[in-house]
Amino acid sequence: PEGDDHLWMKGRLFKIAQTLGAAAVVEHSLTRADVFLPEHNLVLEYQRWNTDFLRRTAQRSSKGAARTIWMFPWQPPNAPRTRALKAFNKEVFENGGIYVAVRNEDDRRELQKPWEDASQERTARLYASGSIAAFDPDRGTLIRGERSLATVLAQIINGDRVLAHAVVLTKSNGREARARVWALRDDLASAEAAQAERRRAALPTAGKAPDP
Repeated sequence: PEGDDHLWMKGRLFKIAQTLGAAAVVEHSLTRADVFLPEHNLVLEYQRWNTDFLRRTAQRSSKGAARTIWMFPWQPPNAPRTRALKAFNKEVFENGGIYVAVRNEDDRRELQKPWEDASQERTARLYASGSIAAFDPDRGTLIRGERSLATVLAQIINGDRVLAHAVVLTKSNGREARARVWALRDDLASAEAAQAERRRAALPTAGKAPDP
């Protein structure tokens, strides 16, 4: 059964869709989606438990949903490595799932639970992370970060933010690796241009005089 947090999340996703001017259906019967955006054939699904993501995504595709965006409750870095967390991480870092944190708009360090405390309804905002990346001009590469979920969904709906395989810098170890992330088209172009420039700079200069 769905808990209070799941029910609250569905309501908030519906409100965000309305704010973006998108038609939305809660508990869409055909696709069995938490929230379905029929004009965009897009399913927004919030999941708190491990499940067969591949099969359930395929089922929705067969019912007319071109895309399913899986969303999961944000996990702190020191969260226990449960089977569910491993499954969530795989969906987020390999298939474009999104971790969603409910934070205080006035102090984003503070997590909130408006389904338990109605007074937090005014300040609670949703923030997306995990598969969300942006171009860092100082490092010349894409870096994962946290963004307003409403903004991210607006960009996805408009086609400005796309799911793509790209080189992403992992801040924890300072290494770059290819990953599947949601990034703005302009940021992808900037990252590719920066990578191409680094490759050109690494090539030996033709006709360079040998060192004495």
